[in-house]
Amino acid sequence: PQAAFFELLLGGLRRVGKRVEPLEAVRLSVLWGALELEGWAPSLDHCQRCDSQAPWTRFSLDPVAGGCLCPSCAGALQGEALPGAVWDQWRAAAEGRPIPGILPQAESALLRWVEHQIGRPLQAARLNFSPNGV
Repeated sequence: PQAAFFELLLGGLRRVGKRVEPLEAVRLSVLWGALELEGWAPSLDHCQRCDSQAPWTRFSLDPVAGGCLCPSCAGALQGEALPGAVWDQWRAAAEGRPIPGILPQAESALLRWVEHQIGRPLQAARLNFSPNGV
C-alpha cells in the first residue's frame, strides 16, 4: 500500500550510493518527497495570507497558515525568517531538480513543519546520519 513511499526511499538510497550529490541534498529531496506523498508539503507558490507571488528574498514558513509567508506578512510574526535560497532549494526538490549548496535551515524548517503536523517532536531528526556521525 505504500509503494510510492518505498520507491522514494529506495531511490534516495540509490542516489546516496552513487555519491554524485551531497547527502544533505538527497535527504532534503526525500523529505520533501515524503511530505508531498502525504499531502503535507507546504505551498510554495504564493503567500498564504496576502497571496503575493513567490519567490521572495526572505520569507517564513507558518504551519498554522499552511505554508510560506512573504516578508510583509511574516514581519508581524515571531517566526524564523528564512533566506530566499531556502525557497529555491525547496522548489528544486519539489521539481526533482538538483539542489545546490544545501542550507541547514532548509531541512530544519521542514522538520519543524513536520513536528507541528504530527503534534510531537521527531526523535530520529536529532540523530546524526552523516558518515562521520556517532
